[in-house]
Amino acid sequence: MGYNLSPQFTQLLVSRYCPRSASPAMQLDRFIQVCTQLQVLTEAFREKDTAVQGNIRLSFEHFVTMTASRML
Repeated sequence: MGYNLSPQFTQLLVSRYCPRSASPAMQLDRFIQVCTQLQVLTEAFREKDTAVQGNIRLSFEHFVTMTASRML
């Protein structure tokens, strides 16, 4: 999908969305769920990153409102 995610973040996703086993693998439905959530959050971020710098500044309440309105 074109995301450049750090190994730490990737590991977080694997630990969150994969069942605990000797060889963790993400099921297709979980992968689609993760991709959908990343896309929604990316769109919300891009709305605020008008200068396309990869950084935004916002309050915690604005962040929670922005993400919750898209995730619910």
